[in-house]
Amino acid sequence: MNTDYDILINGGGMVGATLACALIQSPHTSKLRIGIIEGQSFEKKQDENWEPRVSAITRASQCLFESLGVWPLMAAQRISPFEGMDVWDAEGTGNIQFHAREMGEPLLGHIVENRTIQQALYERLEALDFNGWISPEKLLSCEKVPAGWQVELNSGKILNTRLLVGADGALSKVRELANFKLKAKAYDQSGIVATIRTEKPNAAVARQRFLDSGPLALLPLCTNSGDRHFCSIVWSLDTAEAEEKMALDDSEFNHALTKASENVLGKLELADRRICFPFYERHVESYVEEGVALCGDAAHTIHPLAGQGVNLGLMDAAALAEELHRASAKGLDVANFSVLRRYARRRRGANTLMMEGMQGFKALFGSDYLPLRWARNTGMSWMK
Repeated sequence: MNTDYDILINGGGMVGATLACALIQSPHTSKLRIGIIEGQSFEKKQDENWEPRVSAITRASQCLFESLGVWPLMAAQRISPFEGMDVWDAEGTGNIQFHAREMGEPLLGHIVENRTIQQALYERLEALDFNGWISPEKLLSCEKVPAGWQVELNSGKILNTRLLVGADGALSKVRELANFKLKAKAYDQSGIVATIRTEKPNAAVARQRFLDSGPLALLPLCTNSGDRHFCSIVWSLDTAEAEEKMALDDSEFNHALTKASENVLGKLELADRRICFPFYERHVESYVEEGVALCGDAAHTIHPLAGQGVNLGLMDAAALAEELHRASAKGLDVANFSVLRRYARRRRGANTLMMEGMQGFKALFGSDYLPLRWARNTGMSWMK
């Protein structure tokens, strides 16, 4: 059977597009036939309004984007660097503050709108003459065949590929159709996300206040003109309480939000619409099967407590690209299970460690047990 593609990526989001960008810039995998199935058409947007969904991009992810030639395209749009962090317990005196200069770094990271990341990746792929977009299309079914995988799209088109990659998010179709074993549980919490205007400037500090109902994160934003009176919020609440907050009118919501923040930035008010989504933890038992690999949210989803979800996915993409590059350089089949297993070994352990850490952190700050509350406040004070 002739294959249409060597590597077919389902999902052209941040992780899938990063993987493609890395593959086509490698001297070895650039020779491979690479395609991306994406359900939405891409349209360039020059929109001054803030997008509610943002990502806290770490220095490691920034370095990855720089190596791929994507970072300058992001910086040309709008990125918001932050230099410090301030974390405190609403029910005690525990508080941690630290600054990039204490770590010998110019910055701790950047808050970047997801739309900005996506657009920069697409512009970079366009500049590299990538012509593997299969869009707008959706994966309907897939079947293991002797030479790889055969996939059917919603248009009825049939494609064959040696390696199928699921970078299609938390509700991954590849994961479902390829019968990956998944462990999943609901956190019984939901997150309210929005962009807010602050009375006081955010001073390039990311803030997080732990309340009994869950953490409230205030992620600093900066306009192209340097105005720092904006933040992106992630307000984690028990699902019933999140629904109550979503039912408030804007004025009532602003009041509740300002109170929850302890007026740390003065009065807060919505600058755009609110969205709300439930939190889940998901993790597949194996990231790879014969001729198929999962990365990003298709393989794991994590509580947004530390804002690490997208960074874990980007590191997945980088590791998978490196292993496929290594295999191609040696003349090995990129779909070979031993090649894919190297990627899985590199990433599953690191991701598991982060997920277990977030579980422990959530349990520590989500408890109203008095001795535990005393211990966490004491510990935070020692870390000052």
